[in-house]
Amino acid sequence: MGIHKFDLIRFLLEEDVAEVSAFRGTLDKKYPDGSPVNVSDNMVAILRMKSGVLGTATFSWTYYGNEENGTILYGDEGVMRIYEDPVYSIRIEKRNGERIDYKVDAIQTNDNQTKSGVIDAFVESVLSGTPSPVTGEDGLKALQIVLAAIESADTGRHVVL
Repeated sequence: MGIHKFDLIRFLLEEDVAEVSAFRGTLDKKYPDGSPVNVSDNMVAILRMKSGVLGTATFSWTYYGNEENGTILYGDEGVMRIYEDPVYSIRIEKRNGERIDYKVDAIQTNDNQTKSGVIDAFVESVLSGTPSPVTGEDGLKALQIVLAAIESADTGRHVVL
């Protein structure tokens, strides 16, 4: 779950993560014998982008009730809310109070899986020999952020990428 959000942040901000500090834990998911599963079910990460922009990312498999998949970007010109509203997929709230709403495809949920177009684009690139819009380097960079967050959580230190 976290890798997709890290990838989205890189895409939206058009820059790489420079440093990560994180905490993680297994708070609720257990094996039948009652012992915690071997994979974290919660993580909170602090990211510093190469430009110095700071942000937080919170991931959980234990937020029960309605599924929460929103993303909020706070910027110096306003706020972008992605999948926070049930009608408008993207909401821009400008600093001057102006609001711009966009209706795009609904977000995928555990109960409603839809095509994102990413796999189709990859298959088309393989068949046609053209570059894929999402590169292996993009995937690797997102994975490196996840691994840095895990390392930070396990060592108690921030990790420079």
